Amino acid sequence: MKSDADLARHHLDQRFQAMKALEQFSRPQKGWVRAIREALGLTLEQLGQRMSVTKQRITQLERQEIRGSFSLNTLERAAQAMGCRLVYALVPENSLQTMIEQQANRKADEILKQTGHTMGLEDQSPRPQEVEALRQKLIQELLDGKLARLWDEPS
Repeated sequence: MKSDADLARHHLDQRFQAMKALEQFSRPQKGWVRAIREALGLTLEQLGQRMSVTKQRITQLERQEIRGSFSLNTLERAAQAMGCRLVYALVPENSLQTMIEQQANRKADEILKQTGHTMGLEDQSPRPQEVEALRQKLIQELLDGKLARLWDEPS
């Protein structure tokens, strides 16, 4: 039976999959605010009036967007002033499940490396097939346990 966290992760992964098509909508070179403002035929002054700021502030906002140093609140106000809606999301490069499984693999390898070194010093090195079986068991235990443990830094 899946836990609430597993179900939530699965649901998010499905939503992210649907967003993959949006990757084609990368920010225009001159930024969304300026691109949409110009496409609508709005001047700096007109957008400034709609946002109750000066045209200099709009110029500053457009530069900040290109540098990535704007606030989401300000960008949302600009979007609303131009009849748009701000959509904000963090989209993982891989599915969340894949990221967790990859981290469990890395963590298991890290633990086995530490354990293997100690066992080697004691001349008790296991055979390769034993190591792989232990690795798979460790990965499953990590995945079944508290996921926060996966992200702990090595000690």
